Amino acid sequence: MMSLKRQREEDQMEDNSLVKKHKQSTSDIRYAIIYCRISTKEQSFESQREACLEFCRQNDCGLIEIIQEACSARKSKSQPLLMEILKNRKNATIIVNSVDRFSRNLQDCFIMLELMKKNSLNLISITDQIDLNTAYGQYHFRSRVSHAQLESDMISERVKRTINFKKANGYSLSSRARYGYKIVERKKVIDHDEQGVIHFINKFLYKDTSSREFTENLYTLLNKYNKPQHFYVRVVFEEDNIELEHLVITPRLIADILNEYEIHKRNKYWTPADIYQIKNRLEGDIGCMLIE
Repeated sequence: MMSLKRQREEDQMEDNSLVKKHKQSTSDIRYAIIYCRISTKEQSFESQREACLEFCRQNDCGLIEIIQEACSARKSKSQPLLMEILKNRKNATIIVNSVDRFSRNLQDCFIMLELMKKNSLNLISITDQIDLNTAYGQYHFRSRVSHAQLESDMISERVKRTINFKKANGYSLSSRARYGYKIVERKKVIDHDEQGVIHFINKFLYKDTSSREFTENLYTLLNKYNKPQHFYVRVVFEEDNIELEHLVITPRLIADILNEYEIHKRNKYWTPADIYQIKNRLEGDIGCMLIE
């Protein structure tokens, strides 16, 4: 019983020693750099920033600089502001709300630690109670980063599984389908009206065709869009006010015709670039297209 009691007393003394070292290391922070990171611009820096500022107030920190960036922490190269601190600042203490705001990549952390050691930089994580000035803090830091990377990897795996499931079951990965398709009950299905426009573009773009053939196919498209009778006006090819029997169809010509006959691209006017993109896209998709 005495030996167990003595062991508990020794453990308590060791814990008190660690706490004392932590207090000593934070009591004289002359230059503090608060680093806040969010993953997306829709998130907020506020809670991280306020927690770090409160820590600085409680520990009488000197000069305080606040660095904020919106990026992923899976790769250090995606954190340019943090890497600039690690490479170019010296004799400072970096304060973060939690380790996962600093990094989620264990391999990168070893590089970061070397840079910090070289430039006499310390790191304090408030939530995790980590201080890299202590051996325990360094061990805990690596362990916490490893856990953060595991969390990140698991999230990535779930996202990949969800994407693969949606692809396998015909669900759309976006709330808006590309031209030629539409979303019905979260699934991408063919929009036969838009596919008619794609077919029309593919049939005539950069082709030498007659006015009669072009007009007949345009009438078919007008019928698909239920255009009134007065829209059915023959297309006349002209050059220098001379009527031509044949003409090579350009993106500009098709865009002008579709706009003039009010067959718009989802309530927007067509541009020659739109026509060109439809043509290029179709060359890869034509094998799986269904045209009525």
